[in-house]
Amino acid sequence: MYEISVIGLGFVGLPLLISISDKKKFLKKITGIEINNKIGEKKIKDIKNSKNNSLFLDNKLNKIFSKNKKDINFSINYNNASNSDFIFFCFPLHITKKLTTNFDDYCNLIGKYFKIAKSGAIFIFNSTSPPGITSQIIKELRKKNLIRDDVFFVFSPERVMPGIKYYDSIVNSHRVFSSNSNLRISKKVKKLFSIIFNTKKFEVTEFKKYEEAECTKILENSYRAINIALIEEWTILAEKFGIDLFSVIKAIKNRDTHSNIMKPGLGVGGYCLTKDPYFAKFTSNKFLNNKLNFPFVDLTMKINSKMHIRVTKEINKIIQKDHKINKILIAGISYAENVDDIR
Repeated sequence: MYEISVIGLGFVGLPLLISISDKKKFLKKITGIEINNKIGEKKIKDIKNSKNNSLFLDNKLNKIFSKNKKDINFSINYNNASNSDFIFFCFPLHITKKLTTNFDDYCNLIGKYFKIAKSGAIFIFNSTSPPGITSQIIKELRKKNLIRDDVFFVFSPERVMPGIKYYDSIVNSHRVFSSNSNLRISKKVKKLFSIIFNTKKFEVTEFKKYEEAECTKILENSYRAINIALIEEWTILAEKFGIDLFSVIKAIKNRDTHSNIMKPGLGVGGYCLTKDPYFAKFTSNKFLNNKLNFPFVDLTMKINSKMHIRVTKEINKIIQKDHKINKILIAGISYAENVDDIR
């Protein structure tokens, strides 16, 4: 039986915590910890006071939370993770377009948990991060004398999609991780993952290096963002020629090798696609002395950032032509249907 703590109760941490809470026969104790300030206090208060079936759009998660609410320990005191066998760290590393970051504060926060962790504890860095950051964090913690040889570090990017299939996006999803080739720790992580995730149907991939696991999520989201930018260019061409681009893409998708091509849209869907491609540039800037420029990323982000402006201009042209239009209702402000994430 395990004692597990989840640090950070946001879009990633809270549903993960609730998903784990349903594995009672394997749990000695389950704890959710938020940042020690008024924001953290309010977040935990709101979670505790939430009425049945009101916390998520996903009824499956709501039912699990209602069933296990009394068994979950909530706290803003990081010392409550001191006896945990596994600590999932779900706070995001914030990186701006100018490639500035909260790296020092981030390392200090992680260092707190390393300092109080019990011997043999496994710290699972469960966040989307730029390639190289895990090794850099360990290097920084070592410099500050916060690292310990008896507490182990694993990187595994989150898998989560807020909405009506929130639970499934966490549990029924392919996972990747790296323990940096520590076979004994990898074995323990695989065992844990087989308990809390559906690893029979959705394979877990282990990488030898942290950087390989970090690259997986960043490359995936960069590819998707580039796909969107490409279609945006062709959308403009289609509008000029009066072409039905949806029909063109449907014809292309008849070929299995081209089935992943995007469709025209109003903007870039999802929080991740607006930031993750920048992580590659951050890696180049901070760890490779800017030796790689990533021109595809620059052009992609430039095109995608202007999509909603172009769409708004097109709508205005229609309004100006048809003076009968005096009101427009926009229903829904999230990036996809049945999603409650409006970031």
